Amino acid sequence: MVYTQEDVDLVEKHVAQGERNVLQQRQIVTGLSESGYPTGEALELLAALERTLDYLQQRRSRIRRAVCQQSKERVAMTGLRAVRR
Repeated sequence: MVYTQEDVDLVEKHVAQGERNVLQQRQIVTGLSESGYPTGEALELLAALERTLDYLQQRRSRIRRAVCQQSKERVAMTGLRAVRR
């Protein structure tokens, strides 16, 4: 698949939002715990948010690698054209 810088930018936004979500949920869990409320469901949601964030971070890495590889391939092809001229 061909990725663009726009794809990188979009996944960066998603990762940043995921990080904010995880942080906010951790704060909610802490607040519930400190107030003596049950935290089971909040912890389950936190685990789901952390899994999603992990997935997004892995996707970001794959997209970055693909964009880098595509860039290298374009440079190599440009170099080949210059030699053939």
